[in-house]
Amino acid sequence: MRVSVSRAVSVAVLVLLAGLTGCDDATTGSSQEDVQTDLQSGGVGASLAAPSADSAGDMIVGMMDQLSSPNPAVVGGVAAAMLPSSCPETFELENGISGTCSVSEAGVATFTFGGTALIGGDEVEVSGTLVATPAENQPESGSAWTLDFDATATGSRGSATWSAFGTVTLDEADQVVDFSFTFNKTVTPAGGATIAVTVIVSPTQFELIVNGPRGGVVRFLLDRETMTGTVTHNGNPVATIAIVEGCAHIDYVDGAMQDEIVCPGA
Repeated sequence: MRVSVSRAVSVAVLVLLAGLTGCDDATTGSSQEDVQTDLQSGGVGASLAAPSADSAGDMIVGMMDQLSSPNPAVVGGVAAAMLPSSCPETFELENGISGTCSVSEAGVATFTFGGTALIGGDEVEVSGTLVATPAENQPESGSAWTLDFDATATGSRGSATWSAFGTVTLDEADQVVDFSFTFNKTVTPAGGATIAVTVIVSPTQFELIVNGPRGGVVRFLLDRETMTGTVTHNGNPVATIAIVEGCAHIDYVDGAMQDEIVCPGA
């Protein structure tokens, strides 16, 4: 992997980070070389996983918005959460994904989907399934669901498998009002080695967790709208990051470490 370098990266800092000095990390005992190697690998994973997790989250929300709960007034006042929802046999999302949907007698909704989506500026072929099961504990109004999501994605920058579980809450109008997904993703940059990434997605942010080749645990906390955030290595703040045009711009807190840009396939 070739790494290009830039010392003029402008990044929105979400958390005030403490500066690092010296060759070793006093908290983790990691050398600058360990930190940099782990972040280079993790940055490649993040540059692929962050935009795809963002898009996958939007896909899940878009599909869950297809569900319609029964109207209690029409069914004799029975709580809507006690009755199976319905969904259109076919659907099409705004991001180029379309598919089919069915609901079982037990109220379990199954979506099968596929298509070409624009993810991080790259056209990506996506296919998969989403199974939504009514949660055991339902709200007084609206509905709550547990999710099982599996998909594959392939584009010019690499390929990925997405496996996620989580929860979604719909309001009385059957619109998604809250969610939390945990993705276990494997990403394979074009011409590179496969990287395992865990991504926790909420409505406003996501956290990416990568085990680096030097053994460090790298965590990226990113704002979903700006794709900017902070990075820790074994729990110690080490950098800020911005995902720009499919590349990770890493700005190290330690002034002795050279800022850099890492890109899949570079």
